[in-house]
Amino acid sequence: MQELGHHFIAELWECPEGLLDDPERLQQISLESAETARVTVISSQFHRFSPQGVTGILLLAESHLSLHTWPEHGYCAMDLFTCGDFQAAREAIHQLSRKLQAGRVVLSEMKRGLLEESPMAMPRLKLVASSHGNNR
Repeated sequence: MQELGHHFIAELWECPEGLLDDPERLQQISLESAETARVTVISSQFHRFSPQGVTGILLLAESHLSLHTWPEHGYCAMDLFTCGDFQAAREAIHQLSRKLQAGRVVLSEMKRGLLEESPMAMPRLKLVASSHGNNR
């Protein structure tokens, strides 16, 4: 079954606290991972919260890569959605995990935009009401 994209969700645990609280380093690691994934970075924004924690996102021509960190727990939530090279994206996630020195990684993958109906797909829902007008 052909899909339009892959959505990877990674739970990275046991990462060094100082690394997870450094927006410049996290941005550099994310950009290096984007290069490995062979995706096109349109823009990049990383923000450090007080007293700690960072949220960062790379807007990609192929979709996005985001990081959310909880340094006090050694935890980073990473999300990569791409319509590009799925195998290169997997390698980029492994690279990012190594650079964040994660002691434990849980990776989930979801195929998005399946082009053929799946027997497990939910039945189509009928639109009953809309905020765009009166549907009676």
